[in-house]
This record gives sequence, C-alpha cells and structure tokens, in this order.
Amino acid sequence: MERRRLFNFVIKLLYGIISLWKWSAQRIRLTLFHRRDEVIDYFADKDISDKKKERLLIVVAHYVTPQTVTDQELFKVKADRLEKTLEGIWRSFSDYELKVMIHTMKGCEVLKGISDFHHSKINVNEEYEGDPMCLEFCAQEEFIRRKNDHDWFLAIEDDIVIQDSLFIKKYDFFNRSMKDPHFLLMPHRFEMCRGEKVYFDLAWKGAGKSFHWNRFSRFIFEGIHFGECGNPHGGMYLLNRVQLDLWEKSGRFWNNRVTWVGHLESAMTGCLYESFTVMKAHLQNLSFLEVQHWDQKYAPALKDINLQKEMNET
Repeated sequence: MERRRLFNFVIKLLYGIISLWKWSAQRIRLTLFHRRDEVIDYFADKDISDKKKERLLIVVAHYVTPQTVTDQELFKVKADRLEKTLEGIWRSFSDYELKVMIHTMKGCEVLKGISDFHHSKINVNEEYEGDPMCLEFCAQEEFIRRKNDHDWFLAIEDDIVIQDSLFIKKYDFFNRSMKDPHFLLMPHRFEMCRGEKVYFDLAWKGAGKSFHWNRFSRFIFEGIHFGECGNPHGGMYLLNRVQLDLWEKSGRFWNNRVTWVGHLESAMTGCLYESFTVMKAHLQNLSFLEVQHWDQKYAPALKDINLQKEMNET
C-alpha cells in the first residue's frame, strides 16, 4: 500500500515537473518571439555595405502600323502590350541601374497610350526612317555607342514580358558554367491559352511539327540541362560587356542583313550567329528561363493540333 502511494506520488511529481517544463518552454518561446526584433538588432550584421548596382541598358523595339495608330481598339491593345513589357522590366530588374530606351518611328507608335509613370522612366528615340522590319537592328548601334557605360545589354520586342527577378542571375550562372563567351543563352517564349502555358517556339507555327535538339551540344550544370535547338528565337537577347566586345570585333557584317527567316528574326536572333552559338534550356528544364509573349497569336492553333492528335490516338 505504501509502495502504491509512493509510486502515485512520484508519477504526480513527474507529471507536474513535465507540465511545468512544457509551460516554461512555451513561455520562453513566446517571450523570445516577442523580443525577436531586439535580438536581431543586437546581433545585426554590421559589415553589410551597399553593393554597387550593375548597369543595364535596355532597348525596346516598338513599331505599329499607321493604321493601328488611328484605330482606337487596336491602339489600346498595342499600348497595353507595351505597358506589360515595361512593367516586366521594372519588376524583374529593380536591383539594377536601368536605362530604358524605346526605339520607334514617327507616326508609328502608341506611346501616348501608356501612363505618365512609364513615360517618366523611358527615353524615346524615333529618328529611324528605314524599313520598319529592320528597326530591331538599331539596338546593336545603341549598345556599341554606350558600351563603356553599362554592364549588361538587353534588346527586347515590345510584346515580350519578363517576370523573373533572377533573370540576369541565370545568365550569369550559364556564362560562368560555360566558361566561353561564344555561347549565348536564349529564353523560351510561351503564351497563355485556356489556362495553360504553350511553349510555341518548340513547334513550327500552325504545323505541329516539333523542332529538334542537337544531342552533341548538350550541357548539364548543377542539374540544369542546356542544348542547341532548331529554333533559337526568343524575342530578345541579353549580352554582357565581354560578349558585346566579341560581337563588335567580328565586324558585324551580318548587321542589317536577312540571315535567318526574315528581317525581324534576323535582327533579334539570326545576326547573333556571326559571333555566338545560341543555347536554350533543354526540354527537361523549360521553365528555367522563359518569357511571355503577350498575345495569343500562335498558342491556340498549336493547342488545337495537340488536342486533335490526342483524339486521333484514342
């Protein structure tokens, strides 16, 4: 009987000690949580210095037909696309010192349709008077003129939206991994269609035939696969200063020449092959580097083709 009473006493004592410990631990955790700001301030990293921002020069190629300027509905659509491109720039490159230039032609732009905020952050050049399909070649000249003032150089079409704060970091990762500036990375383009991402550059427009990848030019860095694709186009390109120097020293004989598909594709992509081998993230890592084409120009047809294939297979 005495043993039973002693046993019960010990159990109750242990239970009380454990309960008290749990209560004390919770109170301590709650107190520390409420004092966390003071603790963080006390142990603050005092050695943090303001890192100098890298300088990024962006040239947006912007052109619409004179008929679009006078059509109220089309004007609004094109202005919205340009605003989405600019919003993507502000959102994705807030950590950089930016200079954004809109290259366009007089009477062939919708700049009056964008907000005053956007106007306050851009520089407009509308001196070009040649073939509008060659407008995108002008980015090269702008980059060469300002080569010593910037670290990165981005040429982009006015309906391409970047939504990635690590965009340039990914380029830097690729460049450091390749250790050869003659290899240039390009993003995949996608359109949203019925709630789905459609990477339309992977297939011939409207034909459903897939582009091939070169298995002999495939690289893997930290689990990310890269390769050379039959369709290198991305609606933009990004160079660092070393790559721009290489391009300049080549003589740029492909400038203003149709070297691939048409003037527009040559100006944004074909001309690059004079100095670079263009790579993309492989099929296994499509979303590693991507941009959105703010339109549904290609995706619906490709999606319908894929749907028809599925129906035929079943």
